[in-house]
Amino acid sequence: MNKSCGDPIFKVDQLAQLVAENRIRFALIGDGSRGLRRVFGEDGQKPPTDWIQENGRRVDPALWRFAAPDLDSGGRPAEVVGAQLYDLHRAAAGD
Repeated sequence: MNKSCGDPIFKVDQLAQLVAENRIRFALIGDGSRGLRRVFGEDGQKPPTDWIQENGRRVDPALWRFAAPDLDSGGRPAEVVGAQLYDLHRAAAGD
């Protein structure tokens, strides 16, 4: 199967099934910056991202982000790309 870059990594039903089977626990999503939208298409990741935000619980950034990003490494820290980590475990989601 040939997927274009606008195709979501997972369709919502696939993502929900993997979470239900405890095969996925966490999801890291970005802020949908203009560069990401250009690469993935305006709505390419919107349905799974919406599902993650509705069904997961946002993890406190202090628990997973570096206290002081190393900007000399050449990488883009999570703070720059607006990344958010969500816990998709049923207990974390309030089920």
